[in-house]
Amino acid sequence: MVATTGKTSAQDPLEYLSKGWFPVNTVLLKDIQKKFKEGAYNEDRDGLVRDIKSDFALFGHCLKTMGTTVVVGDRARNPLDLLHQAEIKNLQALIEVPTDSISAHSFDPHVRHQVARIKHFIISCSTAEIIGVKQGISIDLAYSCAFARQLGMTLIAFNYPRIYSQAVTSLKNEEDDLDRILKKVLGYSPTQIGSRAVFGWSRYAPLRQALGESTPATEEGDPIAAFRERDASQREGEVLKEICELGEALARLNDVEHYPGSAKQWDMVVSEVRNYLGADGMNQIIARVREQQSSYVTLSPDAFRTEISQEQNVKAANAQYVRQLLAGNNYLKSLSAALHEEFEKLYQHIKREQVSTEGLNYLVSRLVPQLGFVRGCIYLTDAKRMKLVPTVRIGSAELGSFRAFSLGDMAYTNPIIDALNSVTPIRQENVVFNDEVISHISGTFGTRDKGGVLHLQMGREIAAADRSLSLLYFKAVRQALNDCLDLR
Repeated sequence: MVATTGKTSAQDPLEYLSKGWFPVNTVLLKDIQKKFKEGAYNEDRDGLVRDIKSDFALFGHCLKTMGTTVVVGDRARNPLDLLHQAEIKNLQALIEVPTDSISAHSFDPHVRHQVARIKHFIISCSTAEIIGVKQGISIDLAYSCAFARQLGMTLIAFNYPRIYSQAVTSLKNEEDDLDRILKKVLGYSPTQIGSRAVFGWSRYAPLRQALGESTPATEEGDPIAAFRERDASQREGEVLKEICELGEALARLNDVEHYPGSAKQWDMVVSEVRNYLGADGMNQIIARVREQQSSYVTLSPDAFRTEISQEQNVKAANAQYVRQLLAGNNYLKSLSAALHEEFEKLYQHIKREQVSTEGLNYLVSRLVPQLGFVRGCIYLTDAKRMKLVPTVRIGSAELGSFRAFSLGDMAYTNPIIDALNSVTPIRQENVVFNDEVISHISGTFGTRDKGGVLHLQMGREIAAADRSLSLLYFKAVRQALNDCLDLR
């Protein structure tokens, strides 16, 4: 369940988010202020806009504040044209402000979901710029649209961090539902928040189309010309939206911690990029990402460095998957630090949606014996033959010393059949099995459709220990076995 805002009904989330904003790069802001005083921008308006665009919070602050003074007749123009053409003294007034007047927040590189939102900005805006130019769209317009579409998520991450973190955590493999989850809590979708926070004043049709906002119709002038203009704006807006969505998909690929299911989409997203830019398309985007990230890397190189790499993406996705599996094996929390570390080593062998033979070998040949189980066997259910078949030996046992059991012969009792018919693991001491006297724990693993029985024979020490300890070890091993075999 995602928490509510805790705000009263009089406190509109959009107003709260717009006021709270998100942190600027103070080093960059001071550098821009210094350049203003030196007159460096007097003849270099493009350089000023370029510097402002290198910090997302500052860029949004300028457009948001500028919007309060734009006359009605200019609101239908490209907002970035207005920024380029504004008087230098007016632009300086936007910049010459205390940092905390833009936002009271500051960057903490340890708050991972906030850092991730900046990386989404970097990748999304860079992608939109590169592809937009190729499609004949102004680089500033492409950047502005991608920025506004990412802004809402970022504002929520910084101003409602608990809500954002819980919403992302609840996604699991359903990242497309994040907008819906946040809208249910806040009353606005993240895209609506970004659009209205920074471009609520704008009536520029292509931008509003790409942001999903309606454009008020005008009845002035030639109706045919007006129709053609609206049609052209709609087409441009649709292309803008498609470009931005592609940039957002690429950003999710590089945020597998918060979007674990995105890793599967790598080939599809890269193919789309190549459709727009050719075989060298990803390299073009990567080069722009490195430029865009430079001002943030100065704040924290390790936190904000943004790399687009399939190999790193796959590794990161699997590392996140392993962390989730470890957290999901609740029995590990009660183990000693040394044993917990051994299980961590085991889980490093596990790969997402694969049967991990390396992990399984580590489990049965090293970890299980360390826990005090001397022998054992993994029986798999063969539904077609109606048998429990010994498949993997554990410890010092020979696989040939275990035989298959018919599922149809339920009258015949033995530890394996008994375990199959029990909802909880069976622990027995000094019972006869395979003509030997053994002490064992046996229990089912896997799912109804695929699984079997895990049979572990206890050594003297673990058998003599408290009963709860041996059962704890067995349950930890059984969960690890499920994870190695990718059984959910």
